[in-house]
Amino acid sequence: MKSQNLALLSAKFVAKDLVGDILYFPVWWYSVGLVKFIKRRLHSIASFEESIGLTVWILNWAKPMYGQYDIAGKIISFIFRTIGIFWKGLELMFYLVLSLIMLLVWLGLPILVVYEFYQQIF
Repeated sequence: MKSQNLALLSAKFVAKDLVGDILYFPVWWYSVGLVKFIKRRLHSIASFEESIGLTVWILNWAKPMYGQYDIAGKIISFIFRTIGIFWKGLELMFYLVLSLIMLLVWLGLPILVVYEFYQQIF
């Protein structure tokens, strides 16, 4: 009798826990999960910007490269840094667009899953 009681209690606990998790999942996905996802993306963007060094290039834009302080060195350095800043800015914009697409996928994925389940059932 006690083993049946324990089995029944275990089955109730598992069913309650499973149903609770399934019902809580959308709430978590669009609240805590979304905040964590955005924080990770922002950290990733900051790491990417640091790895390409865009800020360093912008801060040193008007400084001549390799200590060439003559007029030709300043002009050449300015031109090449301008090209570098433009290219690195394009890279960062591409990464930002990819991050935005990932955010949209994050927001739309549960809706797509529910839609596909609905299509399979009906």
